[in-house]
Amino acid sequence: DLPTLGDDTILQHCLPLSVDENAAFCSAISTGTLTLVSDGSYYASHKIGTASWLFDWDASFIITRGKVRTTGPPDEQCSYRSELMGILGGILHTIKICQANNIANGRVKVGCDNKGALDAIKYRYNTIDPSRKHFDLILSIWKLLSHTDIIWDFHHVKSHQDDTTNFHNLSRIAQLNVLADADAGEYACELMNDNTIPISYQPVLPFQ
Repeated sequence: DLPTLGDDTILQHCLPLSVDENAAFCSAISTGTLTLVSDGSYYASHKIGTASWLFDWDASFIITRGKVRTTGPPDEQCSYRSELMGILGGILHTIKICQANNIANGRVKVGCDNKGALDAIKYRYNTIDPSRKHFDLILSIWKLLSHTDIIWDFHHVKSHQDDTTNFHNLSRIAQLNVLADADAGEYACELMNDNTIPISYQPVLPFQ
């Protein structure tokens, strides 16, 4: 069993699953045909970051998606942190759905366009230096991964492939990256145009 997964506000902007979408998710993760693609955005002018993620079934059907503001004070924001936030949100969302359906194991293909973020979570050690940049997000991801029996296959996806290739001619995972990038960017614009949001976003992260 997982300890506390932190503040549910991290997942407050996830689309709810219909009965059919829930069934599709359960089938996909059980048969290894579930793809999770995340992306992050950062706007230096406002020192604000966002992230988004999508779940795809059998390279043909987007099951659901989520988005979140990147945690932390303004001076800690950067594109790398937002990429980590997207990975964290997607993994947390996966685990929450699995818990709701009593799914103990399965397989997920995870795509991200930031090699540094992927390396930070793929190469885990017994300890992590608390002075390491973005220690909080990296540690939360490590602990989430270590407390599940789900197999996570991490893949690097080249970003912005639609700049040179028509969207419909891209691979499925590249298409999902484009869509996740658009979701994160749209959410960032939404937040930047909202004068009522706090200067920083500090929810309780998993395992804090």
